[in-house]
Amino acid sequence: MKRLGGKTLIFLSYFLAAFILRKIRFFSLSYEFIEASLFEFIFWFSGIFLGVHFLKFDQFFHAYFTQPDKPLSLEVKALVQQKKIGQAWDLLSLREGEQKLAFRSFFFQIAWVGLAIFTLTSTSSLFGKTLLMAIGLRLLLEEWEDILQKKDISWLFWQIGKPVSLKEQKKYLYLMTIVFSFLSLLLA
Repeated sequence: MKRLGGKTLIFLSYFLAAFILRKIRFFSLSYEFIEASLFEFIFWFSGIFLGVHFLKFDQFFHAYFTQPDKPLSLEVKALVQQKKIGQAWDLLSLREGEQKLAFRSFFFQIAWVGLAIFTLTSTSSLFGKTLLMAIGLRLLLEEWEDILQKKDISWLFWQIGKPVSLKEQKKYLYLMTIVFSFLSLLLA
């Protein structure tokens, strides 16, 4: 069994705290409240689960459609044909830095901010809100992990076509963290 990592703990803590804060505002011990809370929690959790894994679908799309003849793509396809989905998933996780993925880019993150603002202010769907926030948090945590361990998140700027200095990368990361924090206030 895999150990629960730091990113996972941050992820779970963030969404659990947001869920609790949301429920405290409308607290009641009636049967309807408890029943509604259960359905709300199911939608909440479903959005989180799909949001966490949403970025992985970009890797599968990349392997099957964007660059199907690359060695990594062929290896993933072979594992999937052998019904070794878990191994294919792990292989993609190990080698995600090697691919130029649309969802792991500066432009996607900017588009995500616009979509998140629209969704958080326009819908009451907990599924949609948590799905989008989970995507954003997952990407932000990956960026922080790379900047703290590898001292580099240049993979995020692959579409720009020019090198981005470490100082500029850090400024961008701080800005995105502030934006995400502001958006978190709209979630609760």
